Amino acid sequence: VKRSASANDNVQGGAGRGASYVLSGGFGALAQGCVAWLAEVEASRVVLVGRKGGDERHMRGMEHQAKWFAHGMMGVRADTSVLGHVK
Repeated sequence: VKRSASANDNVQGGAGRGASYVLSGGFGALAQGCVAWLAEVEASRVVLVGRKGGDERHMRGMEHQAKWFAHGMMGVRADTSVLGHVK
């Protein structure tokens, strides 16, 4: 991951470096861009949450991307329309 000197300067309120993030819709294309940005601002941990979870391609990508974060990254299948997923 290429880190730019100005990436952390643009984050408001001290977020980014050392913070943890949960991305809803975490297995979509937009979330993947967010994951790369979070790596640039040195987030500590990222949790991806999605209705369908990740397919095999996403899981392989996550294994690689988890190395970008000090405390790793994980994916969770959770659909708020399914009561068992939100208890």
